[in-house]
Amino acid sequence: QMPAVTLWLFAIGGLVLASRQRTSRRPPGEFNRTVLAASFLFLAIAPLLVGFSYQRLRDSGAALVAGNCSEARERAVSSISLLSVRPQAYEILGYCDLQQGYPIEALAAMRKAVSYDRQDWNDHYGLAIALAVNDQNPLGEARRAFELDPRNEITQFELSTFEHSPPLGWPQAAQGVLIDGLESHGLDVSNL
Repeated sequence: QMPAVTLWLFAIGGLVLASRQRTSRRPPGEFNRTVLAASFLFLAIAPLLVGFSYQRLRDSGAALVAGNCSEARERAVSSISLLSVRPQAYEILGYCDLQQGYPIEALAAMRKAVSYDRQDWNDHYGLAIALAVNDQNPLGEARRAFELDPRNEITQFELSTFEHSPPLGWPQAAQGVLIDGLESHGLDVSNL
């Protein structure tokens, strides 16, 4: 009786040997069935990954809104592990990092969110806050968020707050902008 641990090794070896024999007899132009099967398998699995990733992202957003950053972080990281191109997961990580006192990590997360979607005011809004908390000029990002959605009260408040605060007051002002944004439930991470 063969142990189950080594069975996969023999199966792969058999596939390699079988493919070597077939390649010499295969007529030119015949479509490789293995590639076709792998493509169909990918097409079947991809929607599942997207769905599982989105569910974890929604759970993460709900935990953030409920004030549970440890669960929000865990779910956001889980969502990223399945599908790493969702900017909202990085936003959630950034907001939790800001709330938990990790400004450098928050800045990295918010920059990552912006890199995935440069046309979403939410990402620029969060990046402006992270810049301000890190004693960097938030005005460019706050203006960009406002330009992308000028009628939004959240972007209006952020821009006005940073414009009317002295540079030494930006970190403190950022805390108020962060609280205002999260409590408004107007951010995309609040409504996933």
